Amino acid sequence: MERQPIVVVLDQVEDLFTATSFAPLEGRFEPRSGMEQVLDQVALHRLHPAQPLQLKLTVRQPTEVSDDAIRTAIRGYCEAVIVDRQLDLKRIQRIGRNALLLGLGFLAACMALSTAANAATFLPEFIRRLFGEGLVIAGWVGLWRPIEVMLFDTRPPQHDIRLHRAIARAEIDVLKSA
Repeated sequence: MERQPIVVVLDQVEDLFTATSFAPLEGRFEPRSGMEQVLDQVALHRLHPAQPLQLKLTVRQPTEVSDDAIRTAIRGYCEAVIVDRQLDLKRIQRIGRNALLLGLGFLAACMALSTAANAATFLPEFIRRLFGEGLVIAGWVGLWRPIEVMLFDTRPPQHDIRLHRAIARAEIDVLKSA
C-alpha cells in the first residue's frame, strides 16, 4: 500500500518556517508555518522506516530560492530540532535519575521508620499498624514522580525526534506556481 504524499501549500517560501501570510482580511487563513503544517500531518501517519514520506511543497508566489536550497533548509531545520530535543531528553533523564535517587532514599527512610513503628510494643496495635503501613505507602508514593518522569516525560521529545527524522529523510518535491 503506497502512502499518500503530505501536501503543503504556501503563499511564499518564507512561510515555510514562519507564518507570515496569516491575513484573514486578505483571504489567507493559515496561522501555522509550513513546517508546523508538515509536522501536524506527519504526526497523523504511522511512521514506518521502510516506507519513506513524500512531501509535496507548493509555493504560490514566485521565488528565487532554488528547490535544493529549500530541501537543504528543511533538512537543516529538522536536524537542529533533533539536536534540541535530544538535549531535552538528556535533561529529562537527568531529572528522572535525581528524582529516583531522592525517591529511593525517601522509601528507605519510610521503610526504616515503618519497621521502628511496628517494633514499638509500647504503642497500641492499631497505632503500630497505622504508622507501619502508612509509612510504607508514603515511601512508595515517593517513587511516583520518578516513575512518571522516566516513563512518560521522555515520550514527547522522543516523538518529536521520530517525526523530524522522518521529515529529514522524506522525498521532497517543490512545486512553484504563480
